[in-house]
Amino acid sequence: MAGPKRQFLYEDRANSFKFDPDPTHEEVAMVGSFVRDLGYEFLFRPADYSLEEVQSILRETGPSAFLDNTSLAHDISPRAPLPAVEDFISARLARLAPTTELVIVDPYFFPSRPHPSVEEYAASVGRLVSPLLNERVKLTVVVDQPDSGVQAAVERVLASARSPLAMKVVRSKNFHDRFWIADRSRGTILGSSLNKIGSRIFFIDALSDQDLGAVLSELAICGV
Repeated sequence: MAGPKRQFLYEDRANSFKFDPDPTHEEVAMVGSFVRDLGYEFLFRPADYSLEEVQSILRETGPSAFLDNTSLAHDISPRAPLPAVEDFISARLARLAPTTELVIVDPYFFPSRPHPSVEEYAASVGRLVSPLLNERVKLTVVVDQPDSGVQAAVERVLASARSPLAMKVVRSKNFHDRFWIADRSRGTILGSSLNKIGSRIFFIDALSDQDLGAVLSELAICGV
């Protein structure tokens, strides 16, 4: 029979660990399974979350919920069939709930090589963007080098779902990351262009007030 378990203290806190280098989501799950086999519960500081609770909170809120525990962020969305990934993204973007304006900053929003085809890519964009639009919401898309054919296809899909469509496209080389901003007061950072979703692991997280302000300042320089 195993003896009594001794308390492990680190910087006066019980059961606190740091992984170096940062593990992947799958590796953390493997560690959690091993720890449970030993008769322990695998918890995350600072609030004693279980592994399942961490996964749920990451899906619902993003890594900002854990402040300095952002190393878990990059495995929020696994590689998965497109419908499943679209559902995942839609659930997060719905929280933006724009009432007057939606700004999408994505250098490759109108990619030259849409996957798997122009029509299917445009349809996917329509499924993600259309629910955020209504007759009062003005849509601005900030891109680098838009493909005119893909842009036209996306505009047709959006116009068919939300008519009349108030949409403006602005070109800028000043952005690398992808930001979705509602009413200039709420923002989300998306870790992948829409053309790559389903084929790679990526994250979605809420923008802090400081980061939102920085993005808005850069948008003002671009005339947005």
